[in-house]
Amino acid sequence: MRNVWLVLLCCIFQSQAQNKLEIDIENITVSQGTLVISIFNSAKSFDQNEVQEGFFQKIVVGSPQLQVVFENLPTGRYAIKAYHDANDNQKLDKTWMGIPKESYGFSNNIMGIIGPPSFEQSAFEVDSNTQHTLILR
Repeated sequence: MRNVWLVLLCCIFQSQAQNKLEIDIENITVSQGTLVISIFNSAKSFDQNEVQEGFFQKIVVGSPQLQVVFENLPTGRYAIKAYHDANDNQKLDKTWMGIPKESYGFSNNIMGIIGPPSFEQSAFEVDSNTQHTLILR
């Protein structure tokens, strides 16, 4: 019986594990502006751009590559959205047809056919310290 409790306690602590996610951002073509990056842990938050506290960062761009780190993430499935606000106007500029004029990217370096990819297409597991590469397009 004591072993059962020990296993249960280990499972509880494991499910609350805090992990670090390091994201290498590549293909930044303009060395100015701000990189805006968000991580999501559900399809609903991903689809509605509902960013939880601690799941969002803005980084001043000064080179063609950056590394962004999110710490203390619970174990789970995550998806990333990022864009390079090159002119610092606080939005992703688009053409009159809705096509982005500024660089953007999603986790797994997947692109949607019409519009952004889904959470399921972009999602990946974080169950330990994790490294991810995101290439802006």
